[in-house]
Amino acid sequence: MEPGIIEVWYAKLELVADAEAIERCRARLSTDDLARIGRPASDTDRHDRLVAWSLARVTLSRHADVAPEAWRFRETEHGRPEIAGPAGAPTLRFNLSHTTGLAACAVTLTDDLGLDVEDLRRRTDLEKLARRFFARSETASLERLNDEHRRRAFFEYWTLKEAYLKARGAGISLPLAEVAFNVAPDGGTAVSFGPAIGDDPAAWQFAHLRVTPDHLGAIAVKRPAASPVRIVLRQAIPGVHL
Repeated sequence: MEPGIIEVWYAKLELVADAEAIERCRARLSTDDLARIGRPASDTDRHDRLVAWSLARVTLSRHADVAPEAWRFRETEHGRPEIAGPAGAPTLRFNLSHTTGLAACAVTLTDDLGLDVEDLRRRTDLEKLARRFFARSETASLERLNDEHRRRAFFEYWTLKEAYLKARGAGISLPLAEVAFNVAPDGGTAVSFGPAIGDDPAAWQFAHLRVTPDHLGAIAVKRPAASPVRIVLRQAIPGVHL
């Protein structure tokens, strides 16, 4: 993999449904993975996490001479997974996200990286979340839109914010309202940070991913604009890639 390339593999979770495909995913996971996956109360969430972590292992192995089951991970203070082994494994940065119906994993060579995917059909109180977590400029932008466009714009902002937090490895410790995005009609994205964030907008690049008609994603990568990135989006087909 060359510097500046971000490869994003995604899997439609409903396609990983038969017992053979699920067992193939389970066989790649470590005991730590299985313990982590066992925490959610929902069978659906356990299934989705199992597929997501299997996808992460397979994706990493596309860029290293390491078997998917051989990867070892650790978590940062705020829960971001990073590669911890095996010994001699290449330095890769990755990030994992899943939502209803979709899992995705992004991998790059050296840059801090965050990925978020969301289901546009998700039922939630958009106005309440926007008032709590969005900058004033973002909420003002949403208020100018009709219901259909407001929903998509909300998730554009939300995925960008989540991707940035994940790239920082900061969890929810940073005040999201001080991370303000401006999304241009052509999809170009600019960001500004309030004093509590302590970061330089020029150090970051952002991009949206139109993954499926029902799923939107965003990438945040700590790489200055003078060193552009290229994002390659690929679908992982069970039995072929997964």
